[in-house]
Amino acid sequence: MTGTKTDERGTYKPTPLFKFDSRPRRVQVIPKGTFIDCKNWNKGKIKGKRNILAYIELLDEPVVKNSILQNDVRIDGQWCKTNTNGEFQKVINDNRLFVNSNGFPNEKSYRDENSRNVHTNLWLDAGYNELGKQILDQILGKDNVFPYPKPVELVKEIIKSIDNPEAIVLDFFAGSGTTAQAVLEKNAEDDGQRQFILVTNNEGKIMEEVCYPRVEKIIKGYNFSGKITETLYEENLSFSSLKNTDGILSEVKEIEEENKRSMQFEKIIKEIDDNKIIVYGEKNVKEKREGLGNSVKYYKTAFVGKHNILDADDKDKIQLAHHAGEMLAIAENTLEQIKKNAHWQIFESRERMTAVYFREEQDQLDEFAKEVLSLKKPVTVYMFSWEEKVEIIDFEDNKNINLKTIPQPILEIYKQIYNII
Repeated sequence: MTGTKTDERGTYKPTPLFKFDSRPRRVQVIPKGTFIDCKNWNKGKIKGKRNILAYIELLDEPVVKNSILQNDVRIDGQWCKTNTNGEFQKVINDNRLFVNSNGFPNEKSYRDENSRNVHTNLWLDAGYNELGKQILDQILGKDNVFPYPKPVELVKEIIKSIDNPEAIVLDFFAGSGTTAQAVLEKNAEDDGQRQFILVTNNEGKIMEEVCYPRVEKIIKGYNFSGKITETLYEENLSFSSLKNTDGILSEVKEIEEENKRSMQFEKIIKEIDDNKIIVYGEKNVKEKREGLGNSVKYYKTAFVGKHNILDADDKDKIQLAHHAGEMLAIAENTLEQIKKNAHWQIFESRERMTAVYFREEQDQLDEFAKEVLSLKKPVTVYMFSWEEKVEIIDFEDNKNINLKTIPQPILEIYKQIYNII
C-alpha cells in the first residue's frame, strides 16, 4: 500500500507520539529497522505545519534505505508517551513505531485490533481548514467564497491509502471541489490515471460558481494576484497558557525576529480569535500558476417527460431517449463527444466508443450504420426500439460491436436509482 507500512498484520492509522505545548522537551532514540515514510528525512529541525516554533530535531544523520532506517537516531521533542521510558519502549517492542510522511514519529493503531487489516492512512498533520480556505481563495481570486473547505493534503492522503493509480474517486458532496484538485495533484505526482466524479445539488450555485471554476483553473492554470497568509503560531488560551505568558511572548518575538532576517513576509499579524492566540505572516503575491492538465466534463441533470417513471408513456420514453446520450456515455466511460446530429451521437475514450441512435424514425439508420462500421475501436451501440431486442444485419457477427436498446435500459436505470422494483 502506497505510503504505509504493511506487514503481516495489515495496514494502520497513526497515533502521534509528540505534542506541541509547554511540556519539557526530551530525547528519545528511534531504533534502526523503523519504517520511514518521509522522502527527505535529514538531521536538523522538522517544523510543524501550524507553528514554526513547534518542531522535533534529529540529532543524528539518519541513513534510510528502501524506507527502512539503517541506524539509531536521537530525536529531541515534546513526547506524549514519556511518563516512563517503558511506554515508548513498549511502542517499539510491539512493532508499532514508524515515521510518517511529514517526518514525525507516530504509533500505529488499528481500528480492528483482531483483524488488524484496515485500509486507512490519515496523517494528523496533513492539512487544516485555514490552509484549504487560503488555497481556494487564491485559485478563485476572491475572499471567503466557501466556508471551511477540506484541505487538499488531507484528501490526498486518503487517496494515497488506496493502492490503485487508476482508481475512480467518487465524492457525493463535492463542495468546493477539493477532491478533484487532490486527484489531479496526486496524478501529477505519480503519473497516475485516477478519475474523479463530483456530485452536488448546486445549492447556492456552489457547483457553477465555485467547484467547476476551481477545477477548470487547476487544469488550465490561472493568474493569482493578491495577499496570502500563513499561520506561523497558534496557542489555545487556557489557565495553563496564561501562566506561561512570558514564554508565549518570547515565541512571538522570535517569529518577528526571524522574519526580519529572512524577509519572508511583508507583515506579521498578531490577533486573538476564538480563544486562540494566532500569528500570521502576510505577503503580496503576483504570479502565474501552471495548470495540471487533463480534462473535465460538467453535466446538469433534470427530469424529463410528464409522468412518473412507473406511468411513463411512449412520448415520455421518446423524450428520455433523446436526452439519454450523455448518460449512456458516462455509463460506458466514453466521455468525449466527437459527433452529433439530429438522430445520433458518438462518444469515445482512449480504448472504446459509444454510439447512440436516439430517434424512432429510421431514415438515418443506413448512414448511422456506415459511421459505426468505420470506427476503429470497440463500440457499444445503443438503438431506439420499442422492443426489448433489436437486430441490425450490418452489425451481425461483428465482434467489434455490442448492440443494446434504448429506452428500456434507461428506464431500468431510473428504477434502480429510485429503488423501484
